[in-house]
Amino acid sequence: MLALVHISLLMFNFLMGLIESIQFVWGKIKFILKNEKVIRNNIKPASILAPLLVLCALMSNFYIRDFYIGYNSMGYHFIKYSLQTALKTSDIKRIHIVGTISPLNADIYSSFITETALNDLGEKASDYEITVSANKYYPERLEELVYLEIRQRISEEDRQKLDKLYAFEPTYRYYCVNPSISVEDQAELQRIFMLADVIPQASSPDTLIIDITWTTDAYYVH
Repeated sequence: MLALVHISLLMFNFLMGLIESIQFVWGKIKFILKNEKVIRNNIKPASILAPLLVLCALMSNFYIRDFYIGYNSMGYHFIKYSLQTALKTSDIKRIHIVGTISPLNADIYSSFITETALNDLGEKASDYEITVSANKYYPERLEELVYLEIRQRISEEDRQKLDKLYAFEPTYRYYCVNPSISVEDQAELQRIFMLADVIPQASSPDTLIIDITWTTDAYYVH
């Protein structure tokens, strides 16, 4: 969901600036037309703002489709095919993506690709639990509420280890792993996240693990 949060924040800031601009221009128009009661009473800011909001939504959807799906088509089609195959034979309730759709994207964006693939297959993404991790050891980023929930599920000792290896990013309100994490710390995080059920231990009849770690090498070859 944080992928959508990032996009939503950008769209929110854009729309706030747009709304303020419209309000400023509308104030000038009302001042100029202050004696034109009919025009002033019948033309509302909403009649201007509503079409612009629709246009922004369409532009946002086009951007998401064209970039996140089109630009990362290999990862998308691999995830979609994996889902299509698994859903035919298993009663999947949880989908875990290991890896990133490209080296340029954080692991959280794999969640958006998965949701889109499910929707394109005629499934409701909300019917599934979708989790992601940059590798088999840990997620690179965790939403603030998710991180705090994980802390409630682990021991005090493990909380201290987790807090030592993750730093809070206030802008987007998520926790980010230390980029210089050691091999020993990777193993510790894997143990912690498996205990907290953030990373599934193995595929099962109701859990599908899709490994897209190959996309990094494929990106540079391509």
